Formats: sequence, C-alpha cells, structure tokens
Amino acid sequence: MSRIYIIFFLVVATTVLSQSEKEVKNQQLVWYTYNINWKLNSNWQLFTDASERHFINPTAQHLWSIRANFKRVINNNWDFGFGGSLFMRKLNDPCKTNPLTVPELRPHVEFNNTQKIGFGILNSRYRVEARLYQNTNDGALSDGYYFNNFRLRYLLGWTFPIIKNKNASKELVFVKIQDEIMINAGSKIVQNTFDQNRIYFALNYKISNKFSVETGYLNSFQQQPSGVEFFNRNILRVTIFQNID
Repeated sequence: MSRIYIIFFLVVATTVLSQSEKEVKNQQLVWYTYNINWKLNSNWQLFTDASERHFINPTAQHLWSIRANFKRVINNNWDFGFGGSLFMRKLNDPCKTNPLTVPELRPHVEFNNTQKIGFGILNSRYRVEARLYQNTNDGALSDGYYFNNFRLRYLLGWTFPIIKNKNASKELVFVKIQDEIMINAGSKIVQNTFDQNRIYFALNYKISNKFSVETGYLNSFQQQPSGVEFFNRNILRVTIFQNID
C-alpha cells in the first residue's frame, strides 16, 4: 500500500505543477543508449552505458554521456550501488546556437530493491547524485569544477512478460512501466526544489541470454531554475542491453 501512496503522490504533484506553471516549452527528443552489464562475480556487477540524445524539429544535439555503476548484492532483495557519469551538455533550446559544451560530473550512490509481485517484478531505486560543472570564463571553458547541487531520485518500476517462447518456455517480450521523481537540494537551489518527473512505458525484446532491445516512450516534465519555466519533453527511447558473464 505504501507504494500505491507514493505513486498517487507523484501523480498529484506532477498535476499540480503542470497546472501552476507560467511557461511550458514542448520539445521532442530521441535517446539512444547502449548498456552493458558485466557480472564480475556472484556478488558484484558493473553496469556501464553510453548515450546520445538529440532534439527533433529542429535536429540538434542535446548531450552525450557515459556512466559506470558498481553494484554489490546485500541480500535476495537489496543491492547497493555507487559510481559516476560524465555528461557533455549543450543548450536546452535547440533553436539557439552555442559552440560551448560544458562537461558535468555526477558521482552517485544508490540502493535498489527488487520484489516479485504477481507475475511481474517490482523494483525501487533510491539514488543521490552530486552535480559538478566545469568552470567557464568569458564564454570559454576554464580549469576546475564547481559544485552546483545534490539531486535526490526515487524510481518505481514494474516489469512483466507478455509473450513467451513456446518451444523454450522462456519470456521473450516484457512490458516496462516506470515513474521517477527528482528533487534538488543545495544552497544554490532557490526556485526549483522540484527538478522533474519522468513517466516511462516500454517494450523489451529478449533476443538471447546476451542481448535485448528496448523501445519506449518517456515523458519528462522539468522545472527550470527560474521556477516559472518548464520543459515538457516527449522522448523516444531506444536501448540495447548486453550481458557479459
């Protein structure tokens, strides 16, 4: 029941924000991601991914990123993770031009809980990440990074099979439903304590024990530092997953 209350809170919070905003910009994007899961031993795994994101109409690069996340099994339902990522972000508005791409570092820690619910899997992720940006001077990059803020993220997802391989009695196609809320924290956060809410629906096709392909729709509703500007982003997300034992 607690998870039902959390989902209800997320939906209500997003609805209230969407009704109270003064300026909403609608954008369309495509995200491409290659995700590799390295099984190091029975307790440790390394997850890495590389991602390219770009706008549609007009076509313009939004960012590219790489990430590494180590996970340690705690028990049958919980694991602990830590790692970091590098984001190379351009402007949030594809209609503007700026040759400067500012690197962002994001170290993080997380806890993950996985439970079998009915015929599917319910998973929760609790992540805290720090956001550090490279310094700039007169429109150019300069040495060093500065800390901007922490971001607290909670993701609740449900995955369940819809098609099985009749010959092998194995699941082939899965449905994935997720909702994630992100909260900003830090002295520089004034008007945008709420960062964003992401709702995600996808189909995952398991090609083999090593590979799977996922295609889905993600809606991101994000508040900007001004507190009165919002991005409502409709995103096509394509991901390839690879498992390495």
